Amino acid sequence: MKSTGVAPRLFSAIAILGLLSGAKPALAIPPPLIVDFIPSTNKGSGPNHWVSGTNVQTHPEATPGVLSIATFKVTIGTQIVVNRTFNPPVDGYDVQIIWDSTHFADGTSVGVTVTATDQGGTTKSASYSVTTYNKAYDISNSGDAQSAAWFSTQRTNAAADLTAMNHTTTQSSTDPIATICDNLTPNTVFTTATHGDPGIFVDCPNIASVAARTSPPE
Repeated sequence: MKSTGVAPRLFSAIAILGLLSGAKPALAIPPPLIVDFIPSTNKGSGPNHWVSGTNVQTHPEATPGVLSIATFKVTIGTQIVVNRTFNPPVDGYDVQIIWDSTHFADGTSVGVTVTATDQGGTTKSASYSVTTYNKAYDISNSGDAQSAAWFSTQRTNAAADLTAMNHTTTQSSTDPIATICDNLTPNTVFTTATHGDPGIFVDCPNIASVAARTSPPE
């Protein structure tokens, strides 16, 4: 019977000691607001995280904790491409965005950022960076005495157009067939001006020499 009287007093002493020391009872931690990118997002390839073409995909999402999502914003480079305010707030949000690397100059480091805020004012962000890869290859005949000026004008116009398309451009009127084929893989846009006569190219005296090289190198 004596021990039953001691126990309450001991518990009270421990409880008082806990209050005096500032200790608080353990509470369940609510799930946090999570902002991230779904794995289908194209974060680039290689050490420079290259992206190229008109089908660069990013897929940001926000998953709420206890409180629902109030705002959601996505920025690519300096441009805001998604800016949503939800009233009432929503229980999570995601969006798939497809963008074009040629919106930016070749070799540009482009940051992609998603930011979301819950209805309690908590804000979280996630981001990554990619580098644009826009390479063009323009070839033409050098031309004879009558057509040389026309081909020269073509090269000038092609260079201007490709620069306007945000491409770094390699041009030639003398590349042999081996060089032309080797330049297919590292470039993404190709333009040419020719009379259509294989004999006009520097190392193509006849159609047989074209047929001998049936495919570009791997």
